[in-house]
Amino acid sequence: MSTHKSRSLSLDGFATVVNLNLKINRKLSYRRWHPNQRGGRHRPSLDAQMNGRNRAHIRPGDRVKVVQKQDQRSGKLTEGVVKDILTHSSSHPHGIKVRLVSGVVGRVKEVLSPDR
Repeated sequence: MSTHKSRSLSLDGFATVVNLNLKINRKLSYRRWHPNQRGGRHRPSLDAQMNGRNRAHIRPGDRVKVVQKQDQRSGKLTEGVVKDILTHSSSHPHGIKVRLVSGVVGRVKEVLSPDR
């Protein structure tokens, strides 16, 4: 027979059950029992780093493939070297907007060779 202690607290209409047995005995770490934590650090794969959605992964001088506005439906990619980064936010779901040395403006779909 187990002595499983639990307590219910009501916070603004939401019932929160705190399992005292887990917290007191430290059988599981915080990351294991807390619902908002998954445990372990997520490290993005090389593919995720090179997909062009994060500004930190793109620098002037990098060779990239971009899609221009008029080619978004067809998905035609244009290859070139980054001259300027036009997106100010740290990430963008459709790719970071850049200007290539050739003057073409588009969203980065793939980073071919980072110049670092």
